[in-house]
Amino acid sequence: MEKPSIPQENNWDSQSVEMYQSVDNIKKQMRKGNWTYIWRHPEIRAIIRVFLHELIDKQPKNIYEFSAALFNCNNTPLLITKVNKQLQIVNKELKKGQWSHHDCDMVFAESDSSHSLLSSSSVGPDIDSMLRYAVILRDKNMSKK
Repeated sequence: MEKPSIPQENNWDSQSVEMYQSVDNIKKQMRKGNWTYIWRHPEIRAIIRVFLHELIDKQPKNIYEFSAALFNCNNTPLLITKVNKQLQIVNKELKKGQWSHHDCDMVFAESDSSHSLLSSSSVGPDIDSMLRYAVILRDKNMSKK
């Protein structure tokens, strides 16, 4: 099977433009689908909040080992308590109308790298969006105190 040629700068034919627009549309739909799923499952937000809080609070050198230790079966009772507390906060925010389906435009916004067909960073998780999400949550919690 022949590899498709990658268009060079300023050498876009109509097929390349159409392919780029299709890829761009698929990425947008995936981001919206991801946000819709998270919006329908507030427990995911609560788990993410607990994880990010612990991560930022402890600032471990090895995030992988820290994550494995945090979600170890021995920590289940502590995690349940923390997740339930965060779930109450998330549900309260949802009832106040603080979050909506349109938040995905800000939280899961396109990164600069997603504009390039050659970018490999647009394939993996968007850490910049996750950090923005953590800052938004932190700021909302700080304003309550």
